[in-house]
Amino acid sequence: MEGKLTMPEGDLQQAILDAIIDDPSWPFVPMLAEVRSEIERDVRIIEMLRELRAMCDKRLVMWSNYPVNGNFLVDFDNAPIEAIAERYEKWFLDSRDDLNLSWDPFGLCFEVTDEGLLEWHRNLPPDYVEPPLWCMVLGNSEIVIYAQDEQCVAVAVESWVTTNPKRRMDWDTRTTDPLAEYVLNVNRVIRDGIRVTIKVSPRE
Repeated sequence: MEGKLTMPEGDLQQAILDAIIDDPSWPFVPMLAEVRSEIERDVRIIEMLRELRAMCDKRLVMWSNYPVNGNFLVDFDNAPIEAIAERYEKWFLDSRDDLNLSWDPFGLCFEVTDEGLLEWHRNLPPDYVEPPLWCMVLGNSEIVIYAQDEQCVAVAVESWVTTNPKRRMDWDTRTTDPLAEYVLNVNRVIRDGIRVTIKVSPRE
């Protein structure tokens, strides 16, 4: 994929920053799937959580928690990493036959700080090419893609299909609307783009 970083094994911090750089708040589970794909190894859940805790301590990322069924389920500052990892591992095990990697069951999200953005730029390889301009907002029954053009939509769709083998896009429901402007992050803005909405459902 254009814009994908070539990572030396073990460069987990840069892979995390690269996975979430374009979104204001990125859930842990799809971030884990993206990082595993990017550095091409099976990163352990506890390894990811420990790296994220260290990145929070260095103020490269911030965490937040949205309520699930009215409750906040994870206190990332104070809960033991091992206990958080155990909850995720149990969820992955219990959901293995119908695994949805597009959301987070405990509402744990991360976003890049200004310091994290600078750190990401400092560690880019010389041959890095900016990825296409797109952002995907994930829901339980639909996805919304904010993109510069149809080529960017295709890249977003490929990313979603790769990480969601148990779900399918219902192409007959696709709608496309003009998009005057959409801010991805402080350095990247979509102008005169498109917004594509597609319903998704479990594969039969």
